[in-house]
Amino acid sequence: MKRFRLIPLLFAFCFCIFCNGTAETEIIRGKIEMNLPNTPTPTVEVNLDKKFFKLFINFTVNLPEYAEYAEMIDGVFIQGYAKESENLTEMTHHYQNILKTEKWEDIIRVKDKLRVSLLFADEPGIVHGIFISFTDKNNTSFVNIFGKLDFQKLGTLFGKLMESDSQFWKNLKAVYEVEVKDGPILAALPINYPNPFKDNTRISFTLARQSTVTIVIYDATLRPVRVLVDNEVWDAGEYTHKPDGSDAIGWDGKTSGGEDLAQGIYFCRITVADGFEPETAILKLALTR
Repeated sequence: MKRFRLIPLLFAFCFCIFCNGTAETEIIRGKIEMNLPNTPTPTVEVNLDKKFFKLFINFTVNLPEYAEYAEMIDGVFIQGYAKESENLTEMTHHYQNILKTEKWEDIIRVKDKLRVSLLFADEPGIVHGIFISFTDKNNTSFVNIFGKLDFQKLGTLFGKLMESDSQFWKNLKAVYEVEVKDGPILAALPINYPNPFKDNTRISFTLARQSTVTIVIYDATLRPVRVLVDNEVWDAGEYTHKPDGSDAIGWDGKTSGGEDLAQGIYFCRITVADGFEPETAILKLALTR
């Protein structure tokens, strides 16, 4: 049985800050209402605005040079429930319906253990919201982060958080774990090279076991423009070429009809499945001309 440490965006657990009861009527893209009627009392409830997040960056993990990155985060909501709580299935379905209606994109799915979704902005490289649901041995938790989030800066920020040697972060890494019997299908995060690219970028990834594979290219508005692989069954192994060796796995900046696309930001969505819930990974592609 493999164990995978899950520390995505859980830094806010160091604060015990609760709702102040102020009614909010403004609709904010990326923000999901988490105070639902007829739900169990959460065992953990955290509401953070950017002021508290900035304090966390400065003092809790001692990364003041990244405090400016906190300005892009408008809020962090976290709610955790004991697994035996009632209505958890209904809550999960409620959130999934919201994500589907508002056209959030799944970037990570590990069976019924972990789901990470993003709400992309019209501006390339920017997301309005992140929603995470995950289950460990004792709890099911939901995390919502919203603002005008620069995806690259966000990755840099959380990379530095995970590298932090603060005692708080060490304790957090040791506490939040999820057990998955078979482990993920994608043995490592897919990569593409070169990036940015003019003529062609190669995509590579590793499958831990046999699965169906689908690879689709989307433009910045999340409109599909090219299908590279369509629901094909591939065996376990490292892939830079298709299984028959005929073609390298890559994209030449063209549509399915062979038309050249304009320079800009595109996304490559890789979806794999082995009969359970699919896993999804997203690559950001920068096409230059």
